[in-house]
Amino acid sequence: MNNATIYRPASRTHPGRELLRLLIRRPATWAVLLILLGFGLRVWALERVPPGWRDDELIETLVISQHILDGNLAFYYPDASGHEALYHALNAVFLALFGPTGPGIRLLSAFLGSFVIVLALMVLLFRSLWWGLLSMVPLTMTIGVTYGIIGIIGKDY
Repeated sequence: MNNATIYRPASRTHPGRELLRLLIRRPATWAVLLILLGFGLRVWALERVPPGWRDDELIETLVISQHILDGNLAFYYPDASGHEALYHALNAVFLALFGPTGPGIRLLSAFLGSFVIVLALMVLLFRSLWWGLLSMVPLTMTIGVTYGIIGIIGKDY
């Protein structure tokens, strides 16, 4: 009787490569990468793209949002043909954080535009409004924390 054991060395696979292979095969991975690329292209040059400032953009941000920062809270602002307060209250936060710069004036619009597109893609991917909305919570928190940290340490966007 020959009881010889054949030695077979362990395969040289790396766990990172296996994970990468699994992620590349999933459509959700490509959707997330596409969304991140689109958002990055949207915010990379807020002060230069689109070129120049629109009158409405400046009036809405520097006048109406400034009312909120000054403590003049209302449900409706008659300035600039009249506006409801929710957008301007949110924009006042960005104006307070970044001042009258590109991110202070345009970053909220970039966030909201990207948020709606991402929400639509998540609803399509999950085939459920509930799971699409739920998936937006960690994404929103991650973006908020990331920009918060960048702002706290004083780096330019």
